[in-house]
Amino acid sequence: MTAARHAAPRLTVGIPTRQRLALLREAVAAALAQTNLARADEVEVLISQDVFPATGPDAALLAWCREAAADGRIRHQVAPRPLGLAGNWNAVIAAARGEFVVIPGDDDRLLPEFAATLLAAADAHGADVVFSDHFVMNSAGERDEAATDERTRQFARATLPPGPVAPAEPWLWRNAVPMLSALVRTDFARRFPFHEDLNTPELEFFLRLAQAGASFVFVPARLAEYRLHDAAATAAGLWSDRLARRLLALPAGQPAAQEAKTTFLRGLLPNAVSRALARGDKRLAREFLESKYYPRDASRLSAWALRFCAALPGSAARSLRRVMCAARDWRKERRGQQRPSL
Repeated sequence: MTAARHAAPRLTVGIPTRQRLALLREAVAAALAQTNLARADEVEVLISQDVFPATGPDAALLAWCREAAADGRIRHQVAPRPLGLAGNWNAVIAAARGEFVVIPGDDDRLLPEFAATLLAAADAHGADVVFSDHFVMNSAGERDEAATDERTRQFARATLPPGPVAPAEPWLWRNAVPMLSALVRTDFARRFPFHEDLNTPELEFFLRLAQAGASFVFVPARLAEYRLHDAAATAAGLWSDRLARRLLALPAGQPAAQEAKTTFLRGLLPNAVSRALARGDKRLAREFLESKYYPRDASRLSAWALRFCAALPGSAARSLRRVMCAARDWRKERRGQQRPSL
């Protein structure tokens, strides 16, 4: 009994958090409810608590985590300074004891068969990354079947064959690997820390893993639940300019990967230009506009306006962009007012 209790876990479920105690409790309960494991402590739960710049750790969450850690399957750590999303993910990977690590959000839930199913697939194929599909929930924690099916199609998992994903890069450029339901070999992950200037660092992270030789396996079952709500980490917007800068630097050697990279960046770069201009970084905006991946559509007024902004002095560019955004928002509001009731 003692030997089993102190054996290294196979999987660390690392849950980054900061203040959403009610949701965190759901996430921890789901992680502890894994079934069909060889031993009860095969899975550990690591709660990694980020802190606020002015006030430090959330007191209620801190108290609950300290009490919860009396369960030998739960560990809790508090950041020494504010880390942000990607920094907290790095803290999880650094402290994980498991052979594999998975990082769901504190607002997500793993289903009971998650760990056993994906660990079995990892063992069967000797994989470095094993990932599954997932359900989508609304803010109340209820499954949304239509949104689930749409996400499966949107991120290419509807057409991705089960089993080894080779070559992986074309599928990664289509953003097929969801962070919340991906087991990553911990030693491999530590070699490639997340870039902390990104608020959606997983796509770039998985691409670097693949280019370093990591093997990927897909299990098409839906083994986790992803929550959509306004308090999500990216609700205020994707840091598309930072992500685009990172992704442009990554090679895409195979024709299929190059095609997928082109498609992804054509959708990302217009917004990345806009965000770069909003921050006053005209050099980066011009770099995006001159990229071979930027969509060349001279008939689009917005594309012309972005190029014009990039040529203006910094303060003028920011002012014009604000006017453009206000006009865009007004048009959206007008369309909403004119739409008939359904």
